[in-house]
Amino acid sequence: MKYLLTSCLLIIFMFACTSQFHAMNWKQLNHFKGRVWSVTFSPSGKYFATSSAETSLTIFDQNFSVLWQTNDLIKEVASIAFSPDEEYLAIPKYKNETDVGLIDLNSFQAYHILSGHTDWVTCLDFSPDGLIVATGSDDASVRIWKKIGKSYMFHQQIPDHGASIANLCFSQNAKYLAVCGKNIIRIYQKEYDQYLPYQTITSDARFLNGLAFHPNKNILTVGAYNGTILVYQDNGISFVLNQRLKAHKKMVHSIDFTTDGYYMATGSWDSCIILWKRMKSQFSKIGELQEHKKQVYDIAFHPNGKILASGSEDNTVLIWQIQF
Repeated sequence: MKYLLTSCLLIIFMFACTSQFHAMNWKQLNHFKGRVWSVTFSPSGKYFATSSAETSLTIFDQNFSVLWQTNDLIKEVASIAFSPDEEYLAIPKYKNETDVGLIDLNSFQAYHILSGHTDWVTCLDFSPDGLIVATGSDDASVRIWKKIGKSYMFHQQIPDHGASIANLCFSQNAKYLAVCGKNIIRIYQKEYDQYLPYQTITSDARFLNGLAFHPNKNILTVGAYNGTILVYQDNGISFVLNQRLKAHKKMVHSIDFTTDGYYMATGSWDSCIILWKRMKSQFSKIGELQEHKKQVYDIAFHPNGKILASGSEDNTVLIWQIQF
């Protein structure tokens, strides 16, 4: 009888845990004429921005009403990012494929142009304190731009990754900068005023693209061509592979966390989005979102963790309401 009661309580507990996740396709933005490359919320959720293959970029307000749109100054953009203070939106390939434009969010005018790469700019990220912008390029280099006054000035070049830069990101305290391209991950550690080599990881994956640091732990997640998510954890000496998640059937192109770090979303070329929960240092799958018809290129959580945006090859952005 005691065993039966324990088993029943365990089943009820497991059902309660799995039934807490709910997701609804709440809103669809479908005015795009080409694939949607990038979606991102500003740090407070005041703005939402998208970039798409027909060379348009749109900034929305918090109700998803259009505030500003351009389609005549940018090339096909694969990555955009808001500054932490919500003063700027950084746009790769602005006017020229080798430049990055900083759009002033008060005037929606280009405030500053970052020039110096010799091939297409593919990705960028702001440090959490907003004092640094890192840009990656098909020229296989990363350039570090430091905020001086209200402008960002060239500060450091990290050359010769060995392949085109697919993605890069800062850790939560800007201590680390992770860079991936082809099957190589290079991690740089901030020493005084420079980012110096900390670790190189060569993966057995054919290609890597999705890349994200956990928001409050030294955990780096990497998406691979075969649909695997690699989870590395820093032990103070190096980042060690802690978990290998296999759920997607194709390339994991984008990874994002809720701001509290409890949940992770992964978007893939298999058109699926998978939600994960971190418990006892391990990630477990808790649900799937399957309403996109083609590859998912980018995903982004709203700062409140209750909304997820996804952009796809099917020319749409889906806005999901999520209850964990």
